[in-house]
Amino acid sequence: MDFLKVEKEKKYFKNVKITRINDNKINISWKSEEELNQVKIYWNKTPEINGIEECITTVEGKAEVIFDDPDTNRRNYFILKAEGYDPEIVAEVLIPFKGTSNFRDIGGYKTKDGRRVKWNVFYRSDELAGLTEEDIEYLKTLGIKTILDYRSKGEVNAKPDPLIEGIKNLNISGMKSLDNSDVNFDMFSLIKESKSLEALGKPGELLKKGYLEMVFENKAFKKLMECIEYPDKMPIIQHCTAGKDRTGIGSALILLALGVPEETVIEDYLLTNIYRSNMNEALIKSLSNLLMDEDSKEIFKSFIEVRREYIESALNAIKERYGSIDEYLEKEYGFNKEKRARLQQNYLL
Repeated sequence: MDFLKVEKEKKYFKNVKITRINDNKINISWKSEEELNQVKIYWNKTPEINGIEECITTVEGKAEVIFDDPDTNRRNYFILKAEGYDPEIVAEVLIPFKGTSNFRDIGGYKTKDGRRVKWNVFYRSDELAGLTEEDIEYLKTLGIKTILDYRSKGEVNAKPDPLIEGIKNLNISGMKSLDNSDVNFDMFSLIKESKSLEALGKPGELLKKGYLEMVFENKAFKKLMECIEYPDKMPIIQHCTAGKDRTGIGSALILLALGVPEETVIEDYLLTNIYRSNMNEALIKSLSNLLMDEDSKEIFKSFIEVRREYIESALNAIKERYGSIDEYLEKEYGFNKEKRARLQQNYLL
Protein backbone atom coordinates (compact mmCIF):
# COMPACT_ATOMS: atom_id res chain seq x y z
CA MET A 1 0.00 0.00 0.00
CA ASP A 2 2.86 2.39 0.79
CA PHE A 3 4.28 1.79 -2.70
CA LEU A 4 0.92 2.56 -4.32
CA LYS A 5 0.67 5.73 -2.25
CA VAL A 6 4.09 6.88 -3.43
CA GLU A 7 3.16 6.12 -7.05
CA LYS A 8 -0.03 8.14 -6.70
CA GLU A 9 1.82 11.11 -5.21
CA LYS A 10 4.41 11.27 -7.99
CA LYS A 11 4.54 14.60 -9.77
CA TYR A 12 5.81 15.30 -13.24
CA PHE A 13 7.08 18.21 -15.26
CA LYS A 14 4.80 18.94 -18.20
CA ASN A 15 5.29 20.53 -21.61
CA VAL A 16 9.06 20.65 -21.24
CA LYS A 17 10.46 22.45 -24.29
CA ILE A 18 14.00 23.22 -25.34
CA THR A 19 14.73 25.87 -27.95
CA ARG A 20 18.02 27.06 -29.38
CA ILE A 21 18.07 30.86 -29.40
CA ASN A 22 21.38 31.15 -31.24
CA ASP A 23 24.64 29.22 -31.65
CA ASN A 24 25.49 29.59 -27.97
CA LYS A 25 22.26 30.02 -25.99
CA ILE A 26 19.48 27.61 -25.08
CA ASN A 27 16.04 28.16 -23.57
CA ILE A 28 14.22 25.52 -21.51
CA SER A 29 10.63 26.04 -20.35
CA TRP A 30 8.19 23.80 -18.51
CA LYS A 31 4.93 23.56 -16.63
CA SER A 32 4.41 21.97 -13.24
CA GLU A 33 1.44 20.88 -11.17
CA GLU A 34 2.18 23.62 -8.67
CA GLU A 35 4.44 26.63 -8.36
CA LEU A 36 7.94 25.37 -7.65
CA ASN A 37 10.36 27.19 -5.41
CA GLN A 38 13.41 25.74 -7.06
CA VAL A 39 14.27 23.74 -10.17
CA LYS A 40 17.81 22.58 -10.82
CA ILE A 41 19.02 22.07 -14.40
CA TYR A 42 21.70 19.44 -14.87
CA TRP A 43 23.86 18.77 -17.92
CA ASN A 44 24.71 15.30 -19.10
CA LYS A 45 26.75 14.16 -22.12
CA THR A 46 24.75 10.95 -22.45
CA PRO A 47 20.97 10.46 -22.71
CA GLU A 48 20.72 8.86 -19.28
CA ILE A 49 19.15 10.31 -16.16
CA ASN A 50 21.50 8.38 -13.88
CA GLY A 51 24.85 9.40 -15.31
CA ILE A 52 27.64 11.82 -14.54
CA GLU A 53 25.67 15.02 -14.21
CA GLU A 54 26.74 18.59 -13.67
CA CYS A 55 24.38 21.21 -12.26
CA ILE A 56 24.61 24.21 -14.56
CA THR A 57 21.91 26.49 -13.15
CA THR A 58 19.21 26.81 -10.48
CA VAL A 59 15.87 28.44 -11.27
CA GLU A 60 13.69 30.04 -8.59
CA GLY A 61 10.19 31.41 -9.02
CA LYS A 62 10.13 30.93 -12.81
CA ALA A 63 9.20 28.21 -15.30
CA GLU A 64 11.91 28.85 -17.86
CA VAL A 65 15.59 29.60 -18.08
CA ILE A 66 18.11 30.76 -20.67
CA PHE A 67 21.71 29.61 -20.37
CA ASP A 68 24.89 29.14 -22.39
CA ASP A 69 25.26 25.89 -24.29
CA PRO A 70 27.90 24.03 -22.23
CA ASP A 71 29.40 22.32 -25.31
CA THR A 72 28.53 23.47 -28.84
CA ASN A 73 30.54 20.68 -30.44
CA ARG A 74 28.34 17.79 -29.35
CA ARG A 75 24.83 16.69 -28.39
CA ASN A 76 23.89 17.66 -24.85
CA TYR A 77 21.12 16.41 -22.59
CA PHE A 78 19.53 18.36 -19.76
CA ILE A 79 17.77 17.05 -16.68
CA LEU A 80 15.20 18.99 -14.66
CA LYS A 81 15.00 18.14 -10.97
CA ALA A 82 12.77 19.49 -8.22
CA GLU A 83 11.75 18.18 -4.81
CA GLY A 84 8.80 15.79 -5.11
CA TYR A 85 9.05 15.56 -8.92
CA ASP A 86 10.30 12.83 -11.19
CA PRO A 87 13.42 14.05 -12.98
CA GLU A 88 12.83 14.89 -16.65
CA ILE A 89 15.49 14.51 -19.35
CA VAL A 90 15.25 16.67 -22.43
CA ALA A 91 17.34 17.37 -25.52
CA GLU A 92 17.06 19.47 -28.63
CA VAL A 93 14.73 17.94 -31.20
CA LEU A 94 16.33 19.74 -34.15
CA ILE A 95 20.06 19.08 -34.43
CA PRO A 96 21.80 22.40 -35.22
CA PHE A 97 23.60 21.37 -38.40
CA LYS A 98 24.50 23.98 -41.00
CA GLY A 99 24.00 21.63 -43.94
CA THR A 100 20.52 20.27 -43.16
CA SER A 101 17.24 21.88 -42.17
CA ASN A 102 15.26 18.90 -40.88
CA PHE A 103 17.69 16.62 -39.03
CA ARG A 104 15.94 15.72 -35.79
CA ASP A 105 15.64 13.24 -32.97
CA ILE A 106 12.27 11.55 -32.45
CA GLY A 107 13.08 10.72 -28.84
CA GLY A 108 11.26 12.12 -25.83
CA TYR A 109 7.73 11.28 -26.95
CA LYS A 110 5.41 9.83 -24.33
CA THR A 111 3.79 6.45 -25.00
CA LYS A 112 0.26 5.38 -24.11
CA ASP A 113 1.53 3.67 -20.95
CA GLY A 114 3.45 6.74 -19.73
CA ARG A 115 6.99 5.78 -20.75
CA ARG A 116 9.12 7.86 -23.10
CA VAL A 117 11.08 7.11 -26.26
CA LYS A 118 14.82 7.21 -25.58
CA TRP A 119 16.87 10.05 -27.00
CA ASN A 120 19.74 9.46 -29.43
CA VAL A 121 18.36 6.28 -30.98
CA PHE A 122 16.14 7.31 -33.89
CA TYR A 123 17.02 10.24 -36.12
CA ARG A 124 15.15 11.51 -39.19
CA SER A 125 16.56 13.91 -41.74
CA ASP A 126 16.53 15.54 -45.13
CA GLU A 127 19.41 14.84 -47.55
CA LEU A 128 22.87 14.64 -45.95
CA ALA A 129 24.99 15.73 -48.92
CA GLY A 130 25.17 19.30 -47.61
CA LEU A 131 26.67 18.41 -44.22
CA THR A 132 29.71 20.57 -43.52
CA GLU A 133 32.96 19.22 -42.09
CA GLU A 134 31.93 20.71 -38.75
CA ASP A 135 28.53 18.99 -39.02
CA ILE A 136 30.18 15.64 -39.72
CA GLU A 137 32.45 15.98 -36.68
CA TYR A 138 29.36 16.71 -34.57
CA LEU A 139 27.51 13.78 -36.16
CA LYS A 140 30.34 11.44 -35.19
CA THR A 141 29.64 12.21 -31.52
CA LEU A 142 26.14 10.74 -31.90
CA GLY A 143 27.52 7.24 -32.36
CA ILE A 144 25.42 6.54 -35.46
CA LYS A 145 25.66 2.93 -36.66
CA THR A 146 23.25 2.91 -39.63
CA ILE A 147 22.03 5.32 -42.31
CA LEU A 148 18.94 4.21 -44.25
CA ASP A 149 18.48 6.33 -47.38
CA TYR A 150 14.99 6.18 -48.93
CA ARG A 151 15.90 8.12 -52.08
CA SER A 152 15.75 6.78 -55.62
CA LYS A 153 18.92 5.91 -57.51
CA GLY A 154 18.68 9.19 -59.42
CA GLU A 155 18.52 11.23 -56.22
CA VAL A 156 21.43 9.34 -54.70
CA ASN A 157 23.62 9.73 -57.78
CA ALA A 158 22.96 13.47 -57.84
CA LYS A 159 23.71 14.00 -54.14
CA PRO A 160 25.33 10.97 -52.49
CA ASP A 161 25.53 10.64 -48.72
CA PRO A 162 28.93 11.30 -47.14
CA LEU A 163 30.76 8.10 -46.24
CA ILE A 164 31.71 8.08 -42.57
CA GLU A 165 33.86 5.38 -41.03
CA GLY A 166 31.91 3.07 -38.74
CA ILE A 167 28.52 3.87 -40.26
CA LYS A 168 26.76 1.39 -42.56
CA ASN A 169 24.94 3.10 -45.45
CA LEU A 170 21.85 1.37 -46.86
CA ASN A 171 19.88 2.68 -49.83
CA ILE A 172 16.44 1.26 -50.57
CA SER A 173 13.87 3.39 -52.37
CA GLY A 174 10.95 4.35 -50.15
CA MET A 175 8.68 4.30 -53.19
CA LYS A 176 8.12 0.86 -54.71
CA SER A 177 7.56 2.32 -58.18
CA LEU A 178 11.04 3.86 -58.02
CA ASP A 179 12.94 0.69 -57.12
CA ASN A 180 16.03 0.32 -59.32
CA SER A 181 15.05 3.36 -61.35
CA ASP A 182 16.56 6.73 -62.07
CA VAL A 183 13.26 8.48 -61.43
CA ASN A 184 13.16 11.04 -58.64
CA PHE A 185 10.37 11.42 -56.11
CA ASP A 186 11.08 15.07 -55.44
CA MET A 187 9.12 18.19 -56.18
CA PHE A 188 11.40 19.65 -58.87
CA SER A 189 11.50 16.42 -60.87
CA LEU A 190 7.74 15.99 -60.73
CA ILE A 191 7.21 19.53 -61.99
CA LYS A 192 9.91 19.19 -64.64
CA GLU A 193 8.35 16.00 -66.00
CA SER A 194 4.91 17.62 -66.19
CA LYS A 195 3.96 20.16 -68.84
CA SER A 196 2.50 22.42 -66.15
CA LEU A 197 1.72 22.52 -62.45
CA GLU A 198 -1.94 22.01 -63.28
CA ALA A 199 -1.05 18.75 -65.05
CA LEU A 200 -0.12 17.31 -61.65
CA GLY A 201 -3.77 17.35 -60.64
CA LYS A 202 -5.57 18.68 -57.60
CA PRO A 203 -3.33 19.96 -54.77
CA GLY A 204 -2.12 17.06 -52.66
CA GLU A 205 -3.75 14.27 -54.66
CA LEU A 206 -0.48 12.95 -56.14
CA LEU A 207 1.22 12.89 -52.74
CA LYS A 208 -1.71 11.13 -51.10
CA LYS A 209 -1.49 8.48 -53.81
CA GLY A 210 2.22 8.12 -53.06
CA TYR A 211 1.54 7.71 -49.35
CA LEU A 212 -0.90 4.88 -50.05
CA GLU A 213 1.79 3.17 -52.10
CA MET A 214 4.38 3.56 -49.36
CA VAL A 215 2.56 1.88 -46.49
CA PHE A 216 2.06 -1.57 -48.03
CA GLU A 217 4.68 -4.17 -49.03
CA ASN A 218 7.48 -1.62 -48.83
CA LYS A 219 11.01 -3.10 -48.92
CA ALA A 220 12.57 0.03 -47.41
CA PHE A 221 10.32 0.06 -44.38
CA LYS A 222 10.69 -3.69 -43.95
CA LYS A 223 14.44 -3.09 -43.74
CA LEU A 224 13.88 -0.25 -41.27
CA MET A 225 11.76 -2.40 -38.97
CA GLU A 226 14.25 -5.26 -39.30
CA CYS A 227 17.09 -2.92 -38.28
CA ILE A 228 15.39 -1.55 -35.19
CA GLU A 229 15.04 -5.05 -33.78
CA TYR A 230 18.81 -4.99 -33.19
CA PRO A 231 20.06 -2.38 -30.69
CA ASP A 232 23.62 -2.85 -31.98
CA LYS A 233 22.50 -1.26 -35.28
CA MET A 234 21.30 1.84 -33.45
CA PRO A 235 21.41 4.83 -33.47
CA ILE A 236 19.99 5.08 -36.98
CA ILE A 237 19.42 7.98 -39.38
CA GLN A 238 16.62 7.50 -41.87
CA HIS A 239 16.30 10.13 -44.55
CA CYS A 240 15.12 11.07 -48.02
CA THR A 241 15.47 14.38 -49.91
CA ALA A 242 13.37 16.76 -47.81
CA GLY A 243 12.91 14.43 -44.85
CA LYS A 244 9.15 14.81 -44.99
CA ASP A 245 7.23 12.12 -46.89
CA ARG A 246 9.20 8.86 -47.08
CA THR A 247 11.01 9.72 -43.87
CA GLY A 248 7.74 10.88 -42.32
CA ILE A 249 6.16 7.46 -42.83
CA GLY A 250 9.28 5.64 -41.58
CA SER A 251 9.31 7.74 -38.42
CA ALA A 252 5.59 7.15 -37.89
CA LEU A 253 6.10 3.38 -38.07
CA ILE A 254 8.81 3.47 -35.40
CA LEU A 255 6.75 5.59 -33.03
CA LEU A 256 3.58 3.54 -33.55
CA ALA A 257 5.48 0.30 -32.89
CA LEU A 258 6.75 1.78 -29.62
CA GLY A 259 3.22 2.65 -28.50
CA VAL A 260 3.24 6.41 -29.08
CA PRO A 261 -0.33 7.73 -29.56
CA GLU A 262 -1.41 8.34 -33.14
CA GLU A 263 -2.02 12.06 -32.56
CA THR A 264 1.52 12.50 -31.22
CA VAL A 265 2.85 10.69 -34.29
CA ILE A 266 0.96 13.14 -36.52
CA GLU A 267 2.32 16.10 -34.52
CA ASP A 268 5.88 14.87 -35.08
CA TYR A 269 5.17 14.52 -38.80
CA LEU A 270 3.81 18.07 -39.01
CA LEU A 271 6.94 19.57 -37.40
CA THR A 272 8.55 19.48 -40.84
CA ASN A 273 6.47 22.52 -41.80
CA ILE A 274 8.07 24.47 -38.96
CA TYR A 275 11.65 23.38 -39.56
CA ARG A 276 11.50 23.82 -43.35
CA SER A 277 9.44 27.03 -43.33
CA ASN A 278 12.33 29.33 -44.24
CA MET A 279 13.48 27.02 -47.02
CA ASN A 280 9.95 26.67 -48.38
CA GLU A 281 9.45 30.43 -48.42
CA ALA A 282 12.72 30.84 -50.30
CA LEU A 283 11.64 28.23 -52.84
CA ILE A 284 8.35 29.98 -53.49
CA LYS A 285 10.13 33.30 -53.90
CA SER A 286 12.71 31.83 -56.29
CA LEU A 287 9.95 30.50 -58.55
CA SER A 288 7.84 33.65 -58.63
CA ASN A 289 7.96 33.65 -62.45
CA LEU A 290 6.33 30.19 -62.48
CA LEU A 291 3.90 30.72 -59.61
CA MET A 292 1.89 33.51 -61.18
CA ASP A 293 -1.43 32.95 -59.42
CA GLU A 294 -2.87 31.53 -56.21
CA ASP A 295 -3.86 28.21 -57.83
CA SER A 296 -0.29 27.47 -58.96
CA LYS A 297 1.07 28.54 -55.56
CA GLU A 298 -1.33 26.18 -53.82
CA ILE A 299 -0.32 23.26 -56.04
CA PHE A 300 3.34 24.01 -55.40
CA LYS A 301 2.83 24.34 -51.64
CA SER A 302 1.01 21.00 -51.60
CA PHE A 303 4.28 19.38 -52.75
CA ILE A 304 6.73 21.13 -50.45
CA GLU A 305 4.64 20.95 -47.27
CA VAL A 306 3.44 18.08 -45.13
CA ARG A 307 -0.26 18.04 -44.37
CA ARG A 308 -2.38 16.18 -41.87
CA GLU A 309 -4.56 14.80 -44.67
CA TYR A 310 -1.54 13.03 -46.23
CA ILE A 311 -0.58 10.95 -43.23
CA GLU A 312 -4.19 10.47 -42.16
CA SER A 313 -5.00 9.01 -45.58
CA ALA A 314 -2.19 6.49 -45.09
CA LEU A 315 -3.26 5.60 -41.54
CA ASN A 316 -6.89 5.24 -42.62
CA ALA A 317 -5.88 2.96 -45.50
CA ILE A 318 -3.95 0.79 -43.03
CA LYS A 319 -6.99 0.49 -40.76
CA GLU A 320 -9.31 -0.25 -43.66
CA ARG A 321 -7.10 -3.12 -44.83
CA TYR A 322 -6.01 -4.55 -41.48
CA GLY A 323 -8.55 -3.28 -38.97
CA SER A 324 -5.95 -1.76 -36.67
CA ILE A 325 -2.40 -0.42 -36.54
CA ASP A 326 -1.40 -3.32 -34.28
CA GLU A 327 -2.60 -5.89 -36.82
CA TYR A 328 -0.79 -4.02 -39.60
CA LEU A 329 2.50 -4.01 -37.67
CA GLU A 330 2.20 -7.76 -37.10
CA LYS A 331 1.14 -8.76 -40.62
CA GLU A 332 3.45 -6.41 -42.58
CA TYR A 333 6.53 -6.48 -40.31
CA GLY A 334 6.11 -9.49 -38.04
CA PHE A 335 5.84 -7.36 -34.92
CA ASN A 336 3.73 -9.54 -32.68
CA LYS A 337 3.15 -8.76 -29.00
CA GLU A 338 6.42 -10.37 -27.94
CA LYS A 339 8.51 -8.42 -30.44
CA ARG A 340 6.71 -5.19 -29.61
CA ALA A 341 7.39 -5.75 -25.91
CA ARG A 342 11.08 -6.35 -26.67
CA LEU A 343 11.25 -3.18 -28.74
CA GLN A 344 9.68 -1.19 -25.97
CA GLN A 345 12.04 -2.67 -23.40
CA ASN A 346 15.01 -1.68 -25.56
CA TYR A 347 13.94 1.83 -26.54
CA LEU A 348 11.65 3.25 -23.85
CA LEU A 349 12.55 4.90 -20.55
